[in-house]
Amino acid sequence: MFKDITRIELESRLSRFCSAMNQAVPSWDTAIILSKINQYYFTGTMQDGLLIIKKSGKALYFVRRSLERAKDESPLTDIFPMESYRDAAQVAGTECGNTYLETEIATLEIVKRLK
Repeated sequence: MFKDITRIELESRLSRFCSAMNQAVPSWDTAIILSKINQYYFTGTMQDGLLIIKKSGKALYFVRRSLERAKDESPLTDIFPMESYRDAAQVAGTECGNTYLETEIATLEIVKRLK
């Protein structure tokens, strides 16, 4: 669909994000991105999903509907199907350390599910 975002560009964006988080909150371990626009910025595809970014810069992307489209559009390699947040927890692990959540669109119900 968009194909104009390269792996190098996404890695650069993730690196800059991690650097900014390290400066703002050195104790962070994990960030969770929920909004489609921000997911697009970091993945190159706009899906109904969940993006987990680790302090190391590793990004794990979980999509609800179109896994094939996500894999086609995004240069990321770690893209997984997700029916519920439990699916993401099985891959990412349940110990995420100090986790920061994008809160602009997170409802209280989403926060409860993520816990």
